[in-house]
Amino acid sequence: MGQRNLIDLPAFQRTTTNLNVVVETPRGTGAKLKYNPETDAFELSYILPAGNIFPFEFGFIPSTLGEDGDPLDILVLMDSPTCVGCILGVLVYLGNRERFDRSRLENLKD
Repeated sequence: MGQRNLIDLPAFQRTTTNLNVVVETPRGTGAKLKYNPETDAFELSYILPAGNIFPFEFGFIPSTLGEDGDPLDILVLMDSPTCVGCILGVLVYLGNRERFDRSRLENLKD
């Protein structure tokens, strides 16, 4: 079986304008995880101080590249926690009723 690479998944779902998001740190956990594509594993990055948790899903948008060399981070607002490595299709909310333009992200990896 070949090794998968979650970083290379498409940024957008094929049939919608929803973004694909890979969850690294689920809501309610106090441990920040980070995906390592070389090992295809989620590794412990750091632990929050006692009593603190991540209030929402934290992950990355595949097929993008931020200034730090990693895929763009994203915070997903939802009521229920998912799990590490879960792939979500999410609607983008920019606030102020601004319309999301898919072309803003399509060429970020290039």
